[in-house]
Amino acid sequence: MGRLAGKVALITGAGSGIGRASATLFAHEGARVVCVDIDEATASATVDMVVAEGGEAVAVRADVSSAADSETMVQAAEDTFGGLHVMFNNAGIMHSDDGDAQATSEDVWDLTMNINAKGVFLGRRVRNLGTCCTQMRNKRSRIDDGSTARAPHGRNAELASKEHTLGVDVHREIPHIF
Repeated sequence: MGRLAGKVALITGAGSGIGRASATLFAHEGARVVCVDIDEATASATVDMVVAEGGEAVAVRADVSSAADSETMVQAAEDTFGGLHVMFNNAGIMHSDDGDAQATSEDVWDLTMNINAKGVFLGRRVRNLGTCCTQMRNKRSRIDDGSTARAPHGRNAELASKEHTLGVDVHREIPHIF
């Protein structure tokens, strides 16, 4: 039995990258996985990978910056698998036009904050999933964030969204370790 046997895990941004890798890992550990992505085709491809390895998964198309879609994705977990135990709010963007405070447009800032910060807020508020996050915030957590370390200097909106999401300190790691 894996560490997530009998659990239902919802992963946003499951259509590619860390989200896809997490979906296959969580399934390998025994979780039934709800693969959420704004691109339904990529979420379905992740489901196919999970199922091919003997796991159980379902694809859900959702925009994490939408309260209605956040409700829909959690409801899908409950309707399909009978509950929700783990929620990995992984969806996020690093927009190519996100520069320093002078170069980043308001539209890019808003889009980044809506996905990276508001998306996490909406996801954890749907079923009062904020309790563990409140405990983390009170302990002043820290994110060691490799994605920003590889980015050009100044990724303003992305860094701010990560700091805002849990009230954490964002630490830039050395790129070669990732």
